[in-house]
Amino acid sequence: MKRSFLFIVLAVFAFAIIPTTQSHGQKLSKSDAKKWKKIAKNYTKNPAALKKMTEEHRQYSRNNAQWESEIEQLKRSITDKNHRIEGLQDEAAQLRTRLSNAEAAATQRPAPQPISQSEDSEFGVRFKVQIGAYEDKRISNDLEGDNLGLEGEDSLQKILIGNYSSYDEAKQLQEQLKNIGVKDAWIVSYKDGVRVSIDEAMNN
Repeated sequence: MKRSFLFIVLAVFAFAIIPTTQSHGQKLSKSDAKKWKKIAKNYTKNPAALKKMTEEHRQYSRNNAQWESEIEQLKRSITDKNHRIEGLQDEAAQLRTRLSNAEAAATQRPAPQPISQSEDSEFGVRFKVQIGAYEDKRISNDLEGDNLGLEGEDSLQKILIGNYSSYDEAKQLQEQLKNIGVKDAWIVSYKDGVRVSIDEAMNN
């Protein structure tokens, strides 16, 4: 009775782990049936071997489930990283567009009236349009010129457009920048090269 029960357990286990042509609606050939019957019979004589094979199969199944879980976690991690990279690329593209628009506006604006050498200096009251302040330096100081100014403060780099003695001229440039999509454009003022409030500059 014990041998018959062991044989039944072995047969069920063999059909569970060994692919056969029966899974496709076909029967075993006589030679295959004879072969597997002999293998099953041998296992009935060796319960320890059957137990070992059963335990190994269970361990393989657990390992496979764990590997599949780890693969899914890696896939999710890769997807998250790809999303972050796309976000950074979009941010960089927007910054390049804003800078390009600002440079275009500064180039296309009407040429200011000639001014004296004393008015062209940093002394006295001056008005500029700031279009951004960034923690990481994005523009080389070598590019600073008549229309583009760069100002550092702590870890920030401020980007400035224009240099006027008239608040109205700076206001005109600010409006042009906003019209082409540079929303973060505001007027800043200086007195003898030192930044001061608009009220202080206007009341000078």
